[in-house]
Amino acid sequence: MDSMGTPRSTLQLIRRGQFARLWFAGVVSSLGDWVSLFATLALGNALGGTSGVAVPLLGRFLPAVLFGAVSGVIADRFDNRKVMYVSDFARGVLVLGLVFVDSLTALFFVTMAIEMFSLVRQPAREAAMATIVSGEELMRANSVSVLATYGSIPVAGIIWTVFATITVDGAWTSAFVFDSITFMTSAVLMLLLTLPARATVEEREQGGWDLRAAGADFVEGIRYVGSHPRVRIPVFGIVGALFGGAALFVLGEPFSQDVLGLGSRGFGIVAASLGLGIAGGVFLANFLERIDMEIEFGFAISLALAGLGVFVVAFTDLLVTAAAGAALAGLGTGGTYVLGFTAIHAAVDDDLRGRTFGALFTLGRVSVVLVLPIAPLIAIAAEGLLPGELGDGIRFTLAVAGVIVSIAGLLSAVATARTVATQGPAT
Repeated sequence: MDSMGTPRSTLQLIRRGQFARLWFAGVVSSLGDWVSLFATLALGNALGGTSGVAVPLLGRFLPAVLFGAVSGVIADRFDNRKVMYVSDFARGVLVLGLVFVDSLTALFFVTMAIEMFSLVRQPAREAAMATIVSGEELMRANSVSVLATYGSIPVAGIIWTVFATITVDGAWTSAFVFDSITFMTSAVLMLLLTLPARATVEEREQGGWDLRAAGADFVEGIRYVGSHPRVRIPVFGIVGALFGGAALFVLGEPFSQDVLGLGSRGFGIVAASLGLGIAGGVFLANFLERIDMEIEFGFAISLALAGLGVFVVAFTDLLVTAAAGAALAGLGTGGTYVLGFTAIHAAVDDDLRGRTFGALFTLGRVSVVLVLPIAPLIAIAAEGLLPGELGDGIRFTLAVAGVIVSIAGLLSAVATARTVATQGPAT
């Protein structure tokens, strides 16, 4: 809030103060991270052809499966500012190592190391944000954070295109140097960040790496997520939205090729529509807040819209309808993210916030890891099993994903109604 105790506007939030530093660091590092993703995919393709593209993707998602549960514990046991600037500095150094990579094995391990630090940084950032903005400002803070993360994708695409155009050989080298600079810039901003002191963190830092205490922290975090409906609903709802989005993404190219008959050009339009929809979801979330809708109900509506959008894509033969369905899926996903993150920030105690977001990011990545290989296999297995349009395996898989996400939205609404009836509206 400002000096008069009035909630700050969105512009005031990102113009000055501690949140402005945190937000701008997110803008810079997200931009570099997307450029690096494009570069590692290109490097993987150069080293191993089409199958080589899967190597950096595996390196990005596998750490969540193996180490994701630890990330939230670190965020709650140590000072979040230190966790963030150490993570940024480490990523800035490690990404330069990609310049010298000459094998898929090296690409996998360096990418995996970078992602491990990213995995630690995310819950620390979310835990820190709620300590420097008021409850009335959380929606705006989450909105601009989502825009920073996903709005940087097209800008990163342009930067990567420039690198690929002006560089004769190995455009990824320029991209990795650029990414290192963005991470180092973010590290400097985190050094300048001031966060409120937390007594619990200071006590735990003095305990160092006590594995028994850290294990107890982890179990406590899991129990907290599972036993509190105001936390459990948005956590699993966001995971559901990621499930549907991942299915649309992994099947988008074959859908455009086999169903729309447009190949990569059609997929690019569908993917762009999904991104624009996510941006629109930010405004949807703020609209629902302005009409004083209970935040969890708005979350459930957004989740159901995400599933409906995927379902629409499954049953169209026209690019314009597919783009509209993808935009609707993005609209719901964006709203789900903003409203879900806001609900978690508001409901979770400061000492447990890192572990809660650690669980969220871990479950989200695991769902994506499962969808990436399983969705194409289901599409192949379902081919010709049912009559009509559902006999197309790709349509069938997308339809099932859409139904699952929509049902998750309906269940979230029912669970929210029960919670409001027993506990009252969220404060």
